Amino acid sequence: MGATVTLDGIQVSARWFRDHGDDPASVNPDTMQREVDTFAIPRDMLASSLEDDGLTLTIGWSDGATTTHDRAALLALVGAPREPGPRAESLTLDPGAELWATQPEIETFAASVVDDDDAWTGALAHLRRVGWVRFEGATLSDAPVRRLAGRIGGPRTTLFGDVWRIASRDVDHQDSAYAPVPLDVHTGGPYLNECPGTIIFAQQEKDGAGGNSVLVDGFAVARDLAASEPGAAE
Repeated sequence: MGATVTLDGIQVSARWFRDHGDDPASVNPDTMQREVDTFAIPRDMLASSLEDDGLTLTIGWSDGATTTHDRAALLALVGAPREPGPRAESLTLDPGAELWATQPEIETFAASVVDDDDAWTGALAHLRRVGWVRFEGATLSDAPVRRLAGRIGGPRTTLFGDVWRIASRDVDHQDSAYAPVPLDVHTGGPYLNECPGTIIFAQQEKDGAGGNSVLVDGFAVARDLAASEPGAAE
């Protein structure tokens, strides 16, 4: 108890348990997506109580929260940790790519550049250098999105299709992206074994507050982590 929790002789960080509950406050029961903000968990989080009925662990926490954990699933996870996979000796980026130190420049292209090879080459160069690009003046329908995607690479098909609509109403499946709540920073393509190289959002500009998108340069995060915490990066 305290900073660690022991499960059948295996010691696990209490903070890890606090982050990996399977109760409704930790995991959305409809979408099975995690609800916990990992970075909001206090660094000094302590386990204050533990109940084990042989099937479920119930843990009380120093912040007043309570989490439950499937015992068998936990043992399968912590009892046989995976060995680290092979990794490259160093991080290699495309020549000319610029990692973000501050908010990157915003360059906007007219959607019509998709039909102009010279202008389109300039837009692709910006995408490759900075990691994102903005187009204005597109028609909001599936065909222009497919046209744009086809000029970048082969569109990927998911269980939602190659192009699909996101709204907080009239949906035929459950996903937090369709709920009127903010989404924390996340990687794209969680339903794919291989994340897509480029994600296209086609949206109607509105006059109002909220609904901002947050972009993160993952390569810059890796760079900064290696510089500030080389042991953690390793």
